[in-house]
Amino acid sequence: MADKPQAHFKNPLHAAIMAAEFGVDFLSGNGSKIKRCFVMEGAGDDSPYTLYIHPDSLHIFEPVDGDINSDGAWYDEDMSEWFNGKSLADNQYNRTAFRDGKHFYHWKDEVKQND
Repeated sequence: MADKPQAHFKNPLHAAIMAAEFGVDFLSGNGSKIKRCFVMEGAGDDSPYTLYIHPDSLHIFEPVDGDINSDGAWYDEDMSEWFNGKSLADNQYNRTAFRDGKHFYHWKDEVKQND
């Protein structure tokens, strides 16, 4: 692979949760798709591994109707906006934190923290 994709997880536990709960696939070293299964050795924030998200799974990280962000605002798909109950929520940094009642780890949050 010439260029490595930007979307990735450093924490294999977060990656495993996203794979198991939301169907996120990852890339192997040769660029093939890893379907929801990989070694969990070294799981934790200090993992030396980078798990690259397969391009076919990037759509999963787009907000969908009913997603909730870390401030408690929810996404309205018809309006394509985040709401906090009274007005539009500031959507500059809105990312899904919960989907279908499950914690949702966004790769952009990990890139910001770890890179």
